[in-house]
Amino acid sequence: MGYECDDMPTLDALTEFFATQGLTVALTVSTRRDYDTYWPGWVTFCVVMRKPEAVLLADKQVLMVFMSQLILCQYATGTIGKFLSCIVTKHRQFGYLSPLQYREVVVWLLGKEKHQ
Repeated sequence: MGYECDDMPTLDALTEFFATQGLTVALTVSTRRDYDTYWPGWVTFCVVMRKPEAVLLADKQVLMVFMSQLILCQYATGTIGKFLSCIVTKHRQFGYLSPLQYREVVVWLLGKEKHQ
């Protein structure tokens, strides 16, 4: 499942690639600015977890660990929602299914929100 260090793209290369991909025009300037802030956090997390393939093919375990990390770092519910919205939007933008297709992720997130 993991990558050898030689095979893995660098964090800079992945972040630059995904940061330079345009967002749909329908998004407001402030939303695009938020996504420019949040997207590199998701990319970095996937690379650090040695799961760069999860950047645009988010599996439920990686996504749930990411959200757990945000909760442990005491991010506000609204900020976590913005991260998730950014991840979903980028998936759709590049033609991938939303990571929220996993019902258990949605149920898990709703449960976490109630207990914050």
